Amino acid sequence: MIRAFLGLLLAGLSLSACSVLPSEDPAELERTWQRAGVIVVRTKTEFQIGRMEDPEVQSQLTGLNGGAKRPVIVYLHGCDGLPWEHIPMFFVELAVQGFVFVAPDSFARSYRPEQCGAQTQWTTAARYAEVRFARDRLREFDWVDPDRLFLMGQSEGGYYAGAFQGSGFNSRVIMSAPCFEGRGDPWNTLAVWSKRDTWMRGLGCAQARHKLALNSDNHSVIFIEEAREAIKSFLLERSGRSAE
Repeated sequence: MIRAFLGLLLAGLSLSACSVLPSEDPAELERTWQRAGVIVVRTKTEFQIGRMEDPEVQSQLTGLNGGAKRPVIVYLHGCDGLPWEHIPMFFVELAVQGFVFVAPDSFARSYRPEQCGAQTQWTTAARYAEVRFARDRLREFDWVDPDRLFLMGQSEGGYYAGAFQGSGFNSRVIMSAPCFEGRGDPWNTLAVWSKRDTWMRGLGCAQARHKLALNSDNHSVIFIEEAREAIKSFLLERSGRSAE
């Protein structure tokens, strides 16, 4: 499914969003937020992995109030959804470093067309609306540092993370997705991709100020140690933190 999306994307389909689409319905966006995957580590012995709607997650997030402001990573999943039952341990590692990890679930919508298919205009409006909604909801939390919000995505999610033209994010991380001139924020972006990833078709993300082209054919770069180290170092440096 990820591959099908990239094939359509690189074929030059229009991804411009309409000004009014059902994909921006507030109730539907609330569903993507409530079902968002969350990883939060309060102390070395207090952490939680779950969904935003879970009482245990809410309790951990509320417990952050009154403490130091936290950096937050908003993660955009690929076109095959959020594999929360098999969460990559790298996301947990980032949470251990002090980041709160929030991944809106686009497939939590009551209406969600197959986004790897031809309805790219709907999907584009939906993904951008989900980013804006998550950003705005995070700003309501007392413990969130609004100057240290990061946008990260893989494959389809990586494309939308890079191309998002709204404000409010310190930096971005694009994994296994092409990026184009005139969109996003290339000066504050790290792009990571595999040179032999056939679904990238050699495009990469040359416009990004920070980039890493891996000697690999793996589309899921998050499972490559060199990629993980580059991403972690970039996020730590941009958040003013040191590795723990």
